[in-house]
Formats: sequence, C-alpha cells, structure tokens
Amino acid sequence: MTAIVVNTEAYSKLVIKSDVFPLLERFKEKKLAFEYSSLKRSTFYDYCHFLPIKSLFQRQKLSKKECVDALKVYEQLKLTVSDQILTSALEEISYSDTFYNDLYEYSDSIVFFKQKLNEIFIKNFHTIDVDGFLLPISRLEGVDLSVEVQFLGISAWSISTCSDKYIKRIQITLPVAHPLRMISRRDIFIKKVISDIFKNIPLEHALQATEILITTKTYYKNLALELLMKGWVNND
Repeated sequence: MTAIVVNTEAYSKLVIKSDVFPLLERFKEKKLAFEYSSLKRSTFYDYCHFLPIKSLFQRQKLSKKECVDALKVYEQLKLTVSDQILTSALEEISYSDTFYNDLYEYSDSIVFFKQKLNEIFIKNFHTIDVDGFLLPISRLEGVDLSVEVQFLGISAWSISTCSDKYIKRIQITLPVAHPLRMISRRDIFIKKVISDIFKNIPLEHALQATEILITTKTYYKNLALELLMKGWVNND
C-alpha cells in the first residue's frame, strides 16, 4: 500500500515557491499567465489573490488561515490608504495578532511623513507630484533657501532615483521639454539635478547630503533618517 505524502510546508512558502507571481509580473493578465503555469486552475487563482502581500510571504511562514487574514486586513486598509503606502508598510510590518493595528499605524506614520516633507518642498520650490510625493524641480522666486532645506531636497532626489526604473517613472511626470527627461544614466541624472536646482551646493557635499543631515544637529535630521528608512517616491 502506497503511503499518502502530506505537504506540511507553510502555505505562504508554497505560494512563493510556485510560478504564480513571476508569471503575473511577466504577463499581467491572469488568464494569460495561467496558460504557462504548472498549477491547477483553482490553485493558480487562489494564489493570485495574494500578490499584494507578496513581501509578507517572502519573510514569514504563514498558515493558510493567517494568509487569508493578512489579505483581509490589506483589503480593509486599502479602502482608506493608498497602495503605494500600504506596500511600503508591508515591507516593514510582519504578520501577528496585532497586524491590523501595526500596519495601520505604520501606514499612518508614512502619510504624516509625506505631508511634512511635502509642506517643506512646496514652500520653497516648484515641484512635481509623483503619486502624491513631491520632488523639487526649481526654486521659488524670492525664497532664501537654507543649506539644510537644499540638502533635504537633494536627499529626496537621490533616494528616489536609486534605479533606472524609478528614474523613468519620475521622468514621465516632468514637463515635456524638461532637460532631465533626456538623461537615462543615474549618475549623470543626479548631477544634473544638483547643478540645475541646488547649484550653490558643492557637488561633493551634495552627494553626501543625507549623510551630512543625519550626522548634524539640524532640525531636519529625523526627516533625513526617515527618508533613508522609508524611501520617498520609489516605494512600489
């Protein structure tokens, strides 16, 4: 008599090890992605539901009940919190008995951080809006910019352009004739930002902007630390 083998691996790990997420990222449409999957249709579509909380599955071993509960929390918070902010929060918060409260409080802290930094930028610069996150593109006339505010602006740009993917995302929000739309290399892009917007800051200091802010007693130290921890535009 052949023994029945029961797979006792955590449900979240079964989902992650499957081909569902890679196929969804490749094909976007579930129907097309399924045609290339090795899973049964019912299993494939069950796993599809968990794509928004993928980062949670990559870090934790969760039972099916816990996975379903985590997804319910995500869907509930999605009604009042943006996907981008929830995605950022999910990268930091682990599933637990207090998952709803933890995720809500961290998401709320991101919203507060965004509002605070946006307020600083909008008082000092002309800005572009990238999914609710502002980036400075030129100085407001008559505003006397402090070095710390300029460092903060440089830091936001630097952290938001950590890859070609994010640079392209930002470029599509720029005015059509803006010179930054023509630059694809990250090193050239950030130097152009510095020379055009923060021209009175020496390049060497500008490239160390965040480090300088977090190692001084400036009012903006905590914001600079949060920029490093939470990112800025590039949370997706």
